[in-house]
Amino acid sequence: MTVYVFDSGPLIDLFRHYYRERFPSLWNNFDGMVENGRITSTREVSNEVEGYGDDLAEWAKQNRRKVFVTPTVTELEAVRDIFSVDHFQDMLRKKERMRGRPVADPFVISRAR
Repeated sequence: MTVYVFDSGPLIDLFRHYYRERFPSLWNNFDGMVENGRITSTREVSNEVEGYGDDLAEWAKQNRRKVFVTPTVTELEAVRDIFSVDHFQDMLRKKERMRGRPVADPFVISRAR
């Protein structure tokens, strides 16, 4: 079974540009994949999108436990490995500072791994 690990960007695009009433088959398939556990993400992505105060934020709150999981020990070890590289530390700190928000990228990478 294929599982898709989502970062905040694709979710934002999906919810902002693909309206449920205009793309019913897309949403039926997406909702089915959520129900079947084929769509996953991390709680850090949920933290990023819940601040938007829109349909995505509400959906994220409703699906917090089903889709947005807490990282496992193995995933946290992978995040540690990512942060041990100076280049990634600098990039993520800058991104976090610029947006003033949580950074989910290393958690999404470790989840997909």
